[in-house]
Amino acid sequence: MENDKIVTDLQNLLSQVGTITKKYDQIAEITGENFNVFSILGLQDSEVRLHSNLINEFLNPKGKHSQTDLFLKLFISVINAKIDEINSKLETEIIIVENSKNISSQKIKKFKTEAAKSSVEIHTGFKNEDVTEGGRIDILVDDNNGHGIIIENKIWAGDQEKQLLRYHTYGQNKFESFHLIYLTIDGKPPSDFTKAELTKEQYFCLSYQVDILNWLELCRKECTQLPIVRETITQYINQIKLYSGQSINNKMKDEIVEILAMNDTNVNLTFEIFNSIDKVKRELMNSFLEESNIKKLRDELASYNIEVRFDDNFGTKNKVVDFINNDSLHYICIQIMDHYWDSVIGVYKKEGIELTDYCGYKYEEYVQKVRESLNILKFGKIEKWNNWVWISRNKNLFQLGNNKNAWINLKTDETINKIVFDVKAIIDNLEKNGLKL
Repeated sequence: MENDKIVTDLQNLLSQVGTITKKYDQIAEITGENFNVFSILGLQDSEVRLHSNLINEFLNPKGKHSQTDLFLKLFISVINAKIDEINSKLETEIIIVENSKNISSQKIKKFKTEAAKSSVEIHTGFKNEDVTEGGRIDILVDDNNGHGIIIENKIWAGDQEKQLLRYHTYGQNKFESFHLIYLTIDGKPPSDFTKAELTKEQYFCLSYQVDILNWLELCRKECTQLPIVRETITQYINQIKLYSGQSINNKMKDEIVEILAMNDTNVNLTFEIFNSIDKVKRELMNSFLEESNIKKLRDELASYNIEVRFDDNFGTKNKVVDFINNDSLHYICIQIMDHYWDSVIGVYKKEGIELTDYCGYKYEEYVQKVRESLNILKFGKIEKWNNWVWISRNKNLFQLGNNKNAWINLKTDETINKIVFDVKAIIDNLEKNGLKL
């Protein structure tokens, strides 16, 4: 009877949560929030390809937005307003570092926006021995009149050694005066590791969740007659709100949390569900790797003379799908790691084989040729693991984690098609370059 009651309570709880999610799914459908071109293209987490490039485009008076220096002026106005707000709360006077061209704690006054140019990934030279110079500045706005704005853009990347200090050194050598900005999701200050001996007056913290959103809202108001620019800004605003807990999706989560924490029964059931999540994921993965799907892969790759094999013994917590040509000494392998449900794809040498040369190359040269050939496919971050000729994080496949949509889509033919596409791309690319497995 006790188990029956738990099942009934669990069904009621899931029904309540389902009602909430259905309501917000309908709101998102009506507003179009689910459609975001940046996430569709897989750019949402790319600091350079999305965030730095797009912010740079808006800041650039010569950008294709056709607003000349308007967006840059609005950006400066947001900075100046924040500086005023900070200074009004200070109990002591701001310490000005003598002979420093870094005026990050002061308002931007002399900047010639109409003559300015904004650029991304500016190479400042190779790092010197004591790591006080060199590196790449994410965004640099130069007014071509002796004044600059240097922006270090941090979405997910960690701090680098003396990074802000190095860009401060660049500003000291480049400009009559400059502002050094440390931009993060929540406006957190930089670590000692990256700022080194810089004082808090020598950098200025901005956040995506407040400052960049405020700036983008101002930009959007100026674009009522420019629908493409306006809607691009709107899409970017929605993307940032996802990071900072301000989207419809996060309002839904707040309501769900309220239900789950309402009483002891719901809290107990919540933990029962939580403790079952890993088992649910394994069950879904095992269902995907059943013989019927392996057969689909075999059929799709039949013309390549490839045998497909599911190996459940490759490590203690890993699932592996091997693509083997019996005439070859290597095979393609997709490895799914269930401790965080990520995947890699790579070329693996068959066990028990020692090679000194292969395909007309010394074996070390063959390995390097394979890596050079396959790296251009841009699967994801390239790894170096023992026994693998070439291996890459597969950003197009099995990036499951806690992504509910990815787990649901695992059952569809789309996943099979992605695997087939990737395996064919590897084989075709190697053959094109005179290489073989």
